Amino acid sequence: MNLTHVEFNLLFSIVAIPNIIVPLFGGAIIDFLGINLSMFIYCFILFVAQSIVTYAVYINHYQWMLFGKISFLYWLIIIGRFLYGAVTINVDTGVLFVINEYFAGKELSFAVGISISVGRMGTFLAATTYPHIYSSTQLLYLPFMISAGVAFLGWILSIILWILNVRREEES
Repeated sequence: MNLTHVEFNLLFSIVAIPNIIVPLFGGAIIDFLGINLSMFIYCFILFVAQSIVTYAVYINHYQWMLFGKISFLYWLIIIGRFLYGAVTINVDTGVLFVINEYFAGKELSFAVGISISVGRMGTFLAATTYPHIYSSTQLLYLPFMISAGVAFLGWILSIILWILNVRREEES
């Protein structure tokens, strides 16, 4: 891809930049819109952001094959990564909100611990499996497509959460 060290590092640091300011508003947005709509929107934006990155990597792969040169859609990836970073912390905030609604007392601490562990496990699995997928297929876009699929699953789960929360509110 012929990236400089600065360009490569920007791909990772751009995710952290919005996390400096966005958390100040993320919780307020959840309070204003409610947890159901907020999680639906956050997870949808997360899916769109990952899809943007996946699209850029996919197009880059086929342009290279068709035209014999690398036409790296770097800024599209930067935009996708920025959006991704802007909503991931809000999804985490929403998950903690939901855990707080469903658990109490000692159960609450354990549920938060499980949530954090599952998140770290997902990061570990991605970091260990995606390089193997790439090295066995030589298709850089394939791990990104899998990530977009996982983000889509998260969006579907936010819809299921909404349904469960509505049922819970109707029962009480």
